[in-house]
Parts: sequence; structure tokens; C-alpha cells
Amino acid sequence: MTGSTFIDGILGAIATLFNAGSSAGSSLISSPSAAISNPSD
Repeated sequence: MTGSTFIDGILGAIATLFNAGSSAGSSLISSPSAAISNPSD
């Protein structure tokens, strides 16, 4: 049971990071893309 709880905790942490990362990551990704598409800025 300890093993399942440990795995569930890791999967939960990954899911949380993924959910947070999808919103934060989209802003992080869009900034460099904007810089790449407008190199003069």
C-alpha cells in the first residue's frame, strides 16, 4: 500500500505541475515566440 500511495503522490504532483505548467508554460512559450517572430524588438 505504501508503494501505491507513493506512486499516486508522484502522479498527482506531475498532474499538478502539468496543469500549472500548461497555463504558465503557454505565457513562457508565447513570449519567446513573439521575440522570434519580431526580432527587431
